[in-house]
Parts: sequence; structure tokens; C-alpha cells
Amino acid sequence: MPIKSEAQVHRTKEMIISALLSLMDEYDYKDITVTQIAQYAAIDRSTYYRHFNSKEEILDCYVKEVVKEYESFLLNQNSFSEKACAISFFTVCQNHKADLYRLHKHRLLPTLLAKSDDLFLTYHNKLLHEARRSEEYQDIDYVISFFIGGFWHIVQKWVADGMKKTPEQLVDIALQFL
Repeated sequence: MPIKSEAQVHRTKEMIISALLSLMDEYDYKDITVTQIAQYAAIDRSTYYRHFNSKEEILDCYVKEVVKEYESFLLNQNSFSEKACAISFFTVCQNHKADLYRLHKHRLLPTLLAKSDDLFLTYHNKLLHEARRSEEYQDIDYVISFFIGGFWHIVQKWVADGMKKTPEQLVDIALQFL
């Protein structure tokens, strides 16, 4: 059996993630089967199982991809300020508007929050350490948890309200209380 390149593996995972999210437009999340996902992604069930063991693992992978996108966006901001983090966070959420709606519709947004919490904490601690700024902050995990929790609750409200506000408006809302 030929060895797949990292790009091919990534592409296959993206196809599977996309298949699950698209199927959520038509079916209840709990009723979606591996067979449906594989068929929609145009792969065999064996290919599916080479990459994932469950639908929950697909969501885990999706969350990791979104956090990577946030990381990339934040690094392009060249700032780790509260405003830069908020702009990055809400812009990435805007980029995933349709997916967030699907997850909201299936009551999975809280699950997404739980899955992303540790990733965001790890990522921000790594950033501060690399920037040699970790010693400036005491109890940084609490501060990051406060921001991420607040941001996610704003996103949940934004999705429930029909996602009419822009990322800039969400940033203004989030930062007016700091």
C-alpha cells in the first residue's frame, strides 16, 4: 500500500470534516452514520477509520483546525493585546459562520467550547513563553480562561441572534467591560 503524503492525509481529513458538517444540514448529528459520512466524502469506510474513530474525533480535528487558523491570524496581527486577540478570535468565527450555525442548531457549540479551552490555553501560554513575556503575568491561565470563556459566550449569543454583527462590533462589545 502506498504511503500517503501529509498533504493527502490533510485533504482527506478536510473532506471528512466537510462531509459531516454538510450532512448536519439535512440530518440530526446523532443520527449521522459513518457510512453516510464516507459516502458524502467519496471515500471507503476503511479510509474513514484510518483517520477517525468517531464523529467526536472529527469535531476534535475541526476545533484544532479552527484554533490553528486563529493562531495564524493572531501572528499576522503582530500583537498579543486583548484587542488583537479579540479581533483574531471574532474574525475566525466570522470565517466559520455557517459551521457555527450548524453546531448551534445541533446544540454542539458548548461542546466546541469545551474542546477548544485547553487548546487556547496551551497556545497562549506558548506564545507568551516564546515572547519571553510569561513572567509578566501571574495566573495567566485564569486570565486566558476569562477571555476565551467570555468570547465564546459572545459567539453563542451572536449565533443565536442570527450573526448580524461584524467582528469589529463584537470586539467593541467584548472590550467595553475591560
